[in-house]
Amino acid sequence: MTSISRDVQATSSAATWCSSGGLWTGGHPLGDAPSAVTVPTLLITSDDTFASRPLVREQVASRFEHCETAYVPGAGHWPHVEQPAAVARILTDYVNSIANT
Repeated sequence: MTSISRDVQATSSAATWCSSGGLWTGGHPLGDAPSAVTVPTLLITSDDTFASRPLVREQVASRFEHCETAYVPGAGHWPHVEQPAAVARILTDYVNSIANT
């Protein structure tokens, strides 16, 4: 096997690991355990394919006792930079909603 073939194989394996949730769990079995965080939590997702909404919702948000997810359409990996007004609106609405509970 050539070094290029090994690099392609390693990259493919890493991409599969990330998309299967290994990125969020660190590959550690406790990564599937419920989070110790019990306060209200907000996860903001975007159109970024690296951290897709289903992955975040199923493998990350589900670990938190009180978690909401929000979506920023038209943003990539850094929604807070690419769509700052949308993220600010989401954060403002979320903070207001938990302040009233």
